[in-house]
Formats: sequence, C-alpha cells, structure tokens
Amino acid sequence: MAKLGYWSMFSVLLLAQAAVAQNPGSRPEILEAMRADIAAERHESDGGGRAWLEESQSDMEVVAGGVGNWKLIYEAGEHGIPEGGMLFFQLSPFWGWSTPRFAQEAATRPGSTQITVHSEGVGWEAETIDQQLMVIRFTKGGLKKSDRVVLNYTGLADRYSEQSQAFWFSVDGDGDGIRALVRDTKLEVKVLPRDAVGMHLVLPTAAEPGDTVRMHVSYLDATGNLALGSFGDIFFDLPTGIEFSGPISLHAGSGGVDLVVSQEGVYTVKGVGPAGEATSNPMVVRKGVENILWADLQVHTALSDGTGSLDEVYHYARNVAGLDAVCITDHDHWGMKFLDQNPEMWESVKTASEKWNEPGRFVAFLGYEWTNWVSGHRHVLFPGTEGVPWSSADEKWDTPQELWEEVKKVGGITIAHHSAGGPVPTDWRIPPDPDCEPITEIVSVHGSSESADTPGRIYSAIKGNYVRDALGRGYQLGFIGSTDGHDGHPGLSQLAGASGGLAAIITKDKTRKGILKALRERRCYATNGPRIGLRFQLGDASMGGFVQKGDEELKLICRVIGTDAIDYVDIIHNEKLAQRVDGKGKSLFFFDLQVPAMNAGDFVYLRVLQKDGGAAWSSPIFCK
Repeated sequence: MAKLGYWSMFSVLLLAQAAVAQNPGSRPEILEAMRADIAAERHESDGGGRAWLEESQSDMEVVAGGVGNWKLIYEAGEHGIPEGGMLFFQLSPFWGWSTPRFAQEAATRPGSTQITVHSEGVGWEAETIDQQLMVIRFTKGGLKKSDRVVLNYTGLADRYSEQSQAFWFSVDGDGDGIRALVRDTKLEVKVLPRDAVGMHLVLPTAAEPGDTVRMHVSYLDATGNLALGSFGDIFFDLPTGIEFSGPISLHAGSGGVDLVVSQEGVYTVKGVGPAGEATSNPMVVRKGVENILWADLQVHTALSDGTGSLDEVYHYARNVAGLDAVCITDHDHWGMKFLDQNPEMWESVKTASEKWNEPGRFVAFLGYEWTNWVSGHRHVLFPGTEGVPWSSADEKWDTPQELWEEVKKVGGITIAHHSAGGPVPTDWRIPPDPDCEPITEIVSVHGSSESADTPGRIYSAIKGNYVRDALGRGYQLGFIGSTDGHDGHPGLSQLAGASGGLAAIITKDKTRKGILKALRERRCYATNGPRIGLRFQLGDASMGGFVQKGDEELKLICRVIGTDAIDYVDIIHNEKLAQRVDGKGKSLFFFDLQVPAMNAGDFVYLRVLQKDGGAAWSSPIFCK
C-alpha cells in the first residue's frame, strides 16, 4: 500500500474527517491510500529481482506455533535497487508469525534476523516498521543487478496449518514510498498441525425415520487444525434407533460413517478414541421434520488475508466441519495480492468453486468480499460462475447502490457483515436493496452486531448502528451467522476463538438455486458456532415471513434443541426486549404463548442463549 506524502495525507485526512462525521467508524483514509497506490507510477526497479529459500539451511516444514529457522536470499533484478531505495521483508501479518527484528549475531529469540548484504561499498540500515514487517534501507550506494541480500530469520510459525505458507519481499527502488511485490519467488514452507487433542463429530440436525445419514469424524489439534496420522480404533456409543450402515472410513485424520435412523427422537452419538472422546451435535428424527442445512458463507483463504489454499479450505468445510454449503469470499482489494488486479486469481476461485460444487451433497458458492472502508464490508454470492470482483476501490463500484446494480444483472445477493462496528460499521442510512440484500450476517468471529444488550457484542460498536436499529428503520432483513474466518477452519472458527458463526438454512434443496431461494425468503437463522436447532412460528408465519396487521392474539411457538443447557430465550418485539423465558437448564426447551396483535411495521424475533455461551437468533417475523 502506498505511503503518502505530507500534502496527500493531509487531503486524505480532510476527506476522512468529513466521511466519519457522516458514518462514525468508517475508514475513508484506507480507501484513499489504496487508490493512491493504484494510481501511483512505479519506478523501473520497484518489485524487481527474485527471492528464494535456501532449502538445505531452512525448515521447509514446521509445526504450527513451533520455532523454525529460514535462510532467505534476495537477488536484485535488471535495475538493481538504487541508493535511497528500500527492500521489505514481510511475513503473514496474521496468526502469530514472529515479527522480524535485526540481530547483529545469531540469536534464538523469536524474530531474530541476521542480514548480510553482498555488494561492494553499500551502506544500509534495517528497521522493524510494523507487525511482521521489516525494511532494509540503502543509505549509501545501492544494489546492482545480481547483488544479493541474505536473511537468516528465526521465528515462531503460524498457529494454523497449511500446505503452503509464503514469505514475501517487496522493493521500493527509488524510496518514494511506493513499493511492489517481488513476483519471482520460491518462498513457501509447509506448516504442520500439532498432535491431536480430541475428536469432532458432526451429525445432520434433522432426519426422518428410515434415512441414512453421514456422521463426520475428525481428529483436531488445540487450535482446530486437522491432525494427520493414524489414530487407532474409535468406539461409538449408538443409542437405540440408530445403526451402522457401513464401516467407518478415516483418511488423514478425517472421514465418516453412514448411519441408519429408524425411530423418532432426539439423538446424540458419543465416540471414544486414542485422542479423547466427543459427543456429536443433537439430531432430531421425526417424520416431516423441517430440514436444516448448515453453511458458512464468509470465508477467507491465503489468496487474501487468510490461511490455507482453496482446496484445503473446501476440504475442511465439507469433510471436517461437515457443512452443507460454503462460500469463499476473499477480498477484492486487501491482502498481499488483490483479486481485482490479478485475473488469474479470480479464475482459480471460479475453477475451485465448480470443482467442489456437488448439488445434493455439498454446495460451493462463487463469491468475494466487497471491502469498502466507507459504507461497510459486504460479501457477494453468485448463483453461478458469471460475475467478476467489482472492486470497492474503483469509483465505478464504490457505493452499495453501484454494487447492487451489477449484482442484479447476474442474480446474486450481497450480505453486510460486522455491521455494528468491528473493522468498519455498515452505513445503515443506505437502505439495503430488497432484491439484492434480503439478509444480514448478525454474528461472526468479530462478535454479535445484533444490539447493545446482545451476548458477545462486537468490539468498537457504534451506538444506534446495530442490526436491531436497522430493523427499526423498516428494513426487512433475515439473520445468518458466518465465521468471517481467516484461520482455514470454515464452520469451526469458534474452536480457537470466543465466537464463530453459522447460517442455518431451512430447505431440503441442497443446490445453489435452492439455498439462494431460502435466503431470499429469509428462511434462515444464525448461531455463533454451535448447531442449535431452532423453530419459531407466529400464527401461520415462520421465520422471515409475515403476519397481517390487526390479527387478534397470535400463538408464538418456540422449539429449541440445544447443544448445551438453555439459559434463556428472549422475545424481541420491535426494538425492545418484550419477555425473557427461563430455559430451566433444559437442552430440549419448548414453549408456546400468546402475544398481542401487531401493527404494520412491527417485527418479532427470538434470541437464545445457552449456559456455555452458545447463542442463536431467529430471523424476524414481520407485520404488514
């Protein structure tokens, strides 16, 4: 990203002050800095040269969170790096890599970095200027073609595993603050998972008698990485009414077993293995039961600012988290490289979504995140493969209205997230387009944007900017959760953090078309990670639906199948807590009650809190 000069930064700050006055919490200075970087002319030496790891003297495999040693070599390109120029060494600025710090002699302290410049008569200095970022400035002379800089770096590795984690070099050849990545590199290492500390079992939430269902079984380490290896026999305690339909199959730490369900009831399955024991989420078996699909519709990979390759993340989503649907939503213009400037990256995203999409088994949506620092972040779900990452940094598409015009043409939807605060709030003064934005992501790893009194409230929340306030403006929005995960663990980011997010989608149609239809109709609800079963009905209306103005007292039906004891269920009427119902410590908690007639514009939704902090939010039911 560009480092702006004094007058440019002064202009950016004036713009920022004006924008923040309109939308508190917005970050217009980031947008202006990105645009300045895009528009800036590069010096002929910017981004020049090549870099690689000396494999014989580097740990090409390192355990997640473990210490490694790496010898990195940068070789100057055709135009060298002139006096006054700079060479930057960058590690992934996420998930725990040690920040590099210049060391005169070999040292074992994480981050210690020895530097040797192989060039005659060159003066240089090294400085750590940000998290995981070091710069080498050439103060006298400079590098000529083929001159080398050697770094010996000792550090703690990423706490999340992946097959290929890159180190980065960039060059600002003339020292004007504008740099470019060195593209000719071989700087990838493998980050291995740690030892397994337990199992994870996943069942469908709903089934009918006679169904054959798949139970996903995985071994995980302490931060949710899929642990590799052979772990011996697993013993399952199957309740009466469930039988094995085939052998258990585990490969590289994950797999599953097919089960036949024969009797109505609510079931969990317990498993015991060499790495510990686990209990599955509950499964309701009943004839005519509403089907619930579980999805994580906002996930980031190493293509932007996350962890893991496209295939690794899809594998985890389907085979470890046992999700029914996922959408990888890497940023349009954020991370080390950008989707909006690298068409080959977008093609790889499209190819992977088609490869992993199996209607009826697993749904992979094409998508990306429109990362707007003024009006808020939104992710885009496409119904097929038509569409491009319309960039929030481009003036053609830098407002939600401009984005919606493009999304309408391809039949997609957008979803605002961390809308109450977090990295940047949503500007709710802009009414969501009802054709493009029928739902909002109410909870993620950032916390809950529901309301000021919400459990697990999002950080940096803006008063009056919660989702409940948006409903009060008359916006008819359904609720989902998704992780907004950057750890390579879609559907399970809560394993290594205080909060996660899941979308529960009420449909039997496990296709892109079927899921999008359910989302448009708001037949969905949110949880902060656990697979809580929730049914909410008001009169004849279900989640996302409508009751008529003036209807006499309405019967409210609540059915909760918890993964832990229920603490309470809140009934939210308009912008107030209307009633709190004590869960009495039950994990199966049902109640009916009568509520007064509603007026046009009213809304009602449920909020569920478990004793263990797990939470769920129904989509509202509206009155017209």
